Amino acid sequence: MPDSSKSVARALGAVADAAQLIDLAQGAVERACTEVHGEAQDVAVRLSQQLQFLRNVAEVLRHEIERVECERALALTPPAIRDRSIS
Repeated sequence: MPDSSKSVARALGAVADAAQLIDLAQGAVERACTEVHGEAQDVAVRLSQQLQFLRNVAEVLRHEIERVECERALALTPPAIRDRSIS
């Protein structure tokens, strides 16, 4: 695997790790949310919403890494092969 492919794989792995941690944190906050009331619950709900935002950002980052890698791979593909696969 070329260095850039290894780098992309590491980046995607890191994003997957971050998404998994966010999911774990969100589950914990949601459990806490069911155990508290009043202002504490409001804070827990806001934290859960912020974690959901971060999870969405992680997905955007994953898609962006994949998009850039596809564009890079396409740019490295010889035109004769690239044109044949398009038609």
